[in-house]
Amino acid sequence: MLRSLVGSEMCIRDSYRGSSLQNYLKLIAEGELRAVVKPQRDICFVKPGTHRTVQEVLSRSDERGCGEELCCQLGLGHLMDRELDALSGGELQRLSIACTAAKHADVYIFDEPCSFLDIKQRLKALEVIRTLCTDSTYVIVVEHDLAILDAASDSICCMFGSPGAYGVVTPRSGPHQAINQFLGGYFPALNMYPNPPNPNPNPCGRRRFRSEPLDFSPPNHEHEEQLSQAPQLLSFEPSSLVLQGDQSSFTLHTDGGDLRASQVLGLLGENGCGKTTFLSRLAEEHADLVSVKPQMNTCLRDFDGTVSDLLEAEIGHILGDRLFGLM
Repeated sequence: MLRSLVGSEMCIRDSYRGSSLQNYLKLIAEGELRAVVKPQRDICFVKPGTHRTVQEVLSRSDERGCGEELCCQLGLGHLMDRELDALSGGELQRLSIACTAAKHADVYIFDEPCSFLDIKQRLKALEVIRTLCTDSTYVIVVEHDLAILDAASDSICCMFGSPGAYGVVTPRSGPHQAINQFLGGYFPALNMYPNPPNPNPNPCGRRRFRSEPLDFSPPNHEHEEQLSQAPQLLSFEPSSLVLQGDQSSFTLHTDGGDLRASQVLGLLGENGCGKTTFLSRLAEEHADLVSVKPQMNTCLRDFDGTVSDLLEAEIGHILGDRLFGLM
């Protein structure tokens, strides 16, 4: 969808003639309207071996002369001389937002701008994105975090469909209404109804696009009591770890603790405070008990084969398990 919004003459002629997007794409193709995109994955910035710094990348995009101001807003000031290969996922995300916001454009498109960012950085990123809205410009944001989408948007279009079959974009509505209807699984504006009448459903109406509403009910107190009595799986002692780099050093102090069966333990903290380092150390010390999903799994992109080939190579011994099949 975002690729279509950037536009091409072929898209207009073959796919969008007579639709509400035709005039927009025509202006894009004729150069009367410029759209810039913050991509979902920042592979256009990160190319190993180029030795480019944050300063070099940002200066190439700074068409509005606001690069220094954006650095202050997004907390990039202390990273200007650091090479891109040394940046974390959150730092690369903020750099990508800054490079997009620094360009001259009529339409700014941000595809998942808050991935890898902590809460404080997400709010800062939203401030930058909101400032791009003027009397002559507008912004489109794609986001999965409903709280961030609510804070960022003046109006929302929801999308649903079936992969490889069809897709539907709902009419614009207010953030609260759109989010609640999306969670509920049906849109009254599209002649949907929550509970299909029986035995003769309305032939002009459609059933919900999701069979059940999404529910965020917290766990009950009985579950908390069960967790306190659950068996201990692993424990870790108080420790300190010093990571020494070429340009800086980092010290992580951790208290002792344990992990118990049937428990989901969350780690909350700002980027750069040591969450990933702590998890990596935990995985090293308890390699027989811990499986890690890394923040950025670039090795999957480098795998030469199909999804089935990868699953067979990594977890072939459990592919025949019935519970795995249900996933």
